[in-house]
Amino acid sequence: MNTEHSTLIDHTAVAHTNTLVTQTGILRTLDRWRTEDNITKTGGLVSERAVLVGLLLLAREQSPLSLTLLGELLHRRLTSDSRQLLDLPALSGSESTDETKVSVNRTQAAFHRMLSLMDPYPKSTSARSYSEISALINDRDVVRESKMRARLDEFSESFILMTVAQQPPRLRDANPSIDLAIDQVFTPSPMVTGFSRQKLDRYVAEEATSGRASVPFRPVDVSADWHGRYEVDASERAGFVSKRSRSRWGWMVNVAVRVNSGTTSKLRAPALVIAATLSMPTENVSDAAIHLMRSSLATGLTPGVVYADKMYFATQPIKRLHLPTAELGFTPVTDYRTDRLGVHDFKNGALFIEGSVYCPDMPGALQEAPIDHHAGRISGDTYRLRLQMRAHFELRP
Repeated sequence: MNTEHSTLIDHTAVAHTNTLVTQTGILRTLDRWRTEDNITKTGGLVSERAVLVGLLLLAREQSPLSLTLLGELLHRRLTSDSRQLLDLPALSGSESTDETKVSVNRTQAAFHRMLSLMDPYPKSTSARSYSEISALINDRDVVRESKMRARLDEFSESFILMTVAQQPPRLRDANPSIDLAIDQVFTPSPMVTGFSRQKLDRYVAEEATSGRASVPFRPVDVSADWHGRYEVDASERAGFVSKRSRSRWGWMVNVAVRVNSGTTSKLRAPALVIAATLSMPTENVSDAAIHLMRSSLATGLTPGVVYADKMYFATQPIKRLHLPTAELGFTPVTDYRTDRLGVHDFKNGALFIEGSVYCPDMPGALQEAPIDHHAGRISGDTYRLRLQMRAHFELRP
């Protein structure tokens, strides 16, 4: 497809994309959410279908998913047949800047109406002082946040499952089990400014004492948090200086990609994202990982192995990640050093085993379950059973 932002899009591509949006079932889901929230669907010159089709068309040509570009696409780049298909008003024939601006405004309004049905943090960018930030944090509705985050996950899952369904059955079903690689990627907030939660009370007190004007403040998205990462400049690449930690304000996108693990068949499933969810940089990775594995099973495939780096299985407590993983039927594969399996250390009689602390009288078969499983001496079912039995011997504060 031509990526010029002024080029008309072929109606065949629009019709196909419209079919994909229908296959997601998300339009029915949006209606269901409105019913649950007792919201009457209001008419608009730009429908949710048009918004979603337009966003997919932008993604197809690898353009930024900008509301401005979306508004221009719906106004300038659709044929009359496409406009009729998406219930968009006919063009007046004028190419004025004002008409384009009106179209962009209508598109933005339609997008935000849809977003309001699944936005966990609708007021996250509204604060204009540290006092207002503090009020937003203190007045959080955690029940509503949880509900909206679940809806956001459902929205994402509907498009992911639609994408999976586009594969030819011979590829999709070449391997009846689903092997995953999970990881997370930082995505920055458009509002790059952040704030320190530890120092927030002090900033609020300074505002109250000396007035807002004397305390520097820039708009911030309260729903995000700091993410520390390592960046390397030219001198560091040359080996003269060690890496420095630099923090950025934003969120983590957690993804699970289907991989071909040990597949010898010529038919190999493409490396598709099978599950995704959003989290804060400060949130534990275990919860997101379990969500990804559980969500991936919506494909109807049976659980296989799950690959992850040391941030996951090598460092997380067994009851937080390993046990739920085993209960879902996945077998973890990680770069955990085999010499760190089993008893790692002991203190005052307590055993330190793979991130947890246990009573010294825990049977040896339970202590060495990962070693035996790694060596092939016990089956996956026996391994999962022994991990569950370990929980009875875990020391708690």
